Amino acid sequence: MIWSLTRWQFWRNLWNMYRYNRCGLSSYLAVCAQIEHFVEYRQIVKREINEHLAQFLAESASKTEVEAEAVVA
Repeated sequence: MIWSLTRWQFWRNLWNMYRYNRCGLSSYLAVCAQIEHFVEYRQIVKREINEHLAQFLAESASKTEVEAEAVVA
């Protein structure tokens, strides 16, 4: 659903750029291409950070359990 809305906005904006600001067409397309690249990159980085955070929290929890057992013993 969101992709269809985004595509509609892209074509509408492209048409308006063509009608009112033809000199800006190449800049508009370049910015759209950059956004596409960075949205995908952002998702990759976010996934990797979440994976590393989960691993760190799991390691921290296991260290805390070992330390708690050492104090009790």
